[in-house]
Amino acid sequence: MIYKSLDGLILTAVIGGSPVIAQEDTVSDYPIIGTWMSECDAWGTAAVCTSIWRIGEHPSHLVQQYAIVGKENGDKLFAGRGVYRILGESVSGYWEDSQGAIHPLAGVNKDATIEVIWGTPGKEMGRSSYAHHDGKLLVR
Repeated sequence: MIYKSLDGLILTAVIGGSPVIAQEDTVSDYPIIGTWMSECDAWGTAAVCTSIWRIGEHPSHLVQQYAIVGKENGDKLFAGRGVYRILGESVSGYWEDSQGAIHPLAGVNKDATIEVIWGTPGKEMGRSSYAHHDGKLLVR
């Protein structure tokens, strides 16, 4: 019974709430959306790197699922997920990974390239770049 009551409250809130205003900044046709795979070197181990990009829960969000698996045995060596809010040329968000890290990130979105600095000063920091060029995803 409590579930029926809760369902009704949610339905009322959705139907009776104010109208949703369309956002100017959407990533629905962002060129890096899709699945990208390549052989890679993971700390001296032959591996396969996979980066899957999709639209997030809001039309201004991109979500990246990243994984590195051993080429020979398929063992997971590393995995992470990034949530990127794209508002014009501004990028903000967070990164989480299989090593237990959660990092804030900030950067720019320009010319089909997302460049971010992730981490916290005085702690762990890094820079990542994802560029779509000639049908390829270039990662740095």
